[in-house]
Amino acid sequence: MNLDLGKTLRKVRNEKGVSLSEMAEKTGYTKSFISQVEKNRTAPSISSLFRIIDALGISPQEILHEKGSSEKIMVRKKEREAYYHKKSKAKFEFLYTKNPGRKMEPLFLHLKAGGFSDSYSHEGEEFATILKGELELTVGDETYHLKEGDSVYFSSRINHHWKNNGPEEVVALWVTTPPSF
Repeated sequence: MNLDLGKTLRKVRNEKGVSLSEMAEKTGYTKSFISQVEKNRTAPSISSLFRIIDALGISPQEILHEKGSSEKIMVRKKEREAYYHKKSKAKFEFLYTKNPGRKMEPLFLHLKAGGFSDSYSHEGEEFATILKGELELTVGDETYHLKEGDSVYFSSRINHHWKNNGPEEVVALWVTTPPSF
């Protein structure tokens, strides 16, 4: 299942009675940029997406997942939700159910050759293990070259970013707490 992010952002903004002008003022982005995001004509960086979500006064979980509680504890492969970020060349494949109150967020990160993230920080901690390929991860001033089987565990409060400098896709199991998406 894939999420129509732009449509969802517009729906939430309209439900809250927030105009494009107000969103532009709250985020520091132009009305044109926000409109393009809502029409899925451009994909915001992860940090830009979080700024937009924050301006709406909701959590990332609320925007990236359908509302409603569930006691479901298993997700079959074909039922997984995914979010593809074109600019970063990253696909986030969510490995969890939509149970409210969850404390962690496990996902598969699929990162194409040349893929990257912006540098960002947030509350919590992160754990990752590389299942395929090689990933360059920078946490603070330190850069780590992770290969298949390598793992990391770090505070998300420290600015961090990742990139795939290799020729093949990177696949990593990534777990954050509290949930970011």
